[in-house]
Amino acid sequence: MSKKLKSTKEVIETIKDIYSFKTLTEVSIYFGKQRNWATQMIQKESIPYPQCVQACNEKGASMDLILYGINAPIFDKKVMLEQIKEGLFESVDLGILPNLNKDKLTSTAVIVMKGIEKSF
Repeated sequence: MSKKLKSTKEVIETIKDIYSFKTLTEVSIYFGKQRNWATQMIQKESIPYPQCVQACNEKGASMDLILYGINAPIFDKKVMLEQIKEGLFESVDLGILPNLNKDKLTSTAVIVMKGIEKSF
C-alpha cells in the first residue's frame, strides 16, 4: 500500500490543528517566522519539514499523521507521564504498591511511558 503525500496546505492545516491555532498567522508566529510565512509556504507548495518534526517532538504527533493523514494517537508526553505518576502515587496510597517511594514511582512511571511510546 503506497501512501499519498498531503498537499502543503493540508500539512500546514494539520499542524495548525495539532497546536489548536485558529489562524495561519498564529502558526507563522509560533515558529518564529514572518506573519505570512505559512501562506507563502502554501503558495510555493513547500512542505515545512523542520516544523513537522518540531510538531512531532513537542506534541507527540506522528509524521504519518502530518504528512499522510494516517491517524495515530496524539498525546502530550508530559501530561501522560504526570497521569502515570499520579496513578502510581494513588496505588501507594491505597496500599496496592506499599513499598515504593517517590523516586521509585517516578522511575517506574518513566519505564511505563517508554513502553507506551514503543507501542506507537
